[in-house]
Amino acid sequence: MIEHSATASVVLFAVRTNDADDILARVRHMLPEGSVLYAQREAAGARDFSLLHRLSSLTERQRDILRLLMDDLSNKEIGRRLKLSHFTVRNHVSQLLRQLNVPSRKAVVALLNDTLAADAHVLPLSD
Repeated sequence: MIEHSATASVVLFAVRTNDADDILARVRHMLPEGSVLYAQREAAGARDFSLLHRLSSLTERQRDILRLLMDDLSNKEIGRRLKLSHFTVRNHVSQLLRQLNVPSRKAVVALLNDTLAADAHVLPLSD
């Protein structure tokens, strides 16, 4: 998948290989000057690679609500903090569950905790 902006492109891809070092070296060699390469190694099937895309496609309001869900706040508490009706928060939470393909608020928190833990191991591989 390729995402374009006015100034740069972001390319996300997954490769299944036994020789990751060789592939990373070749990709790094082919990158234009000033490019940055981030790579994350995982066991095959360890993570849903579309998750990062789904997270990046959330609206700013959905991200605000997601942050507060991580604090285990109720819809009413989230509504108070964001000056929204708890019904509006409920609708946003339902949309988040659908977009992230999880069955419950607890599953969202678990998924994000797993993602944050995995992303702590992302290493920048630029020169």
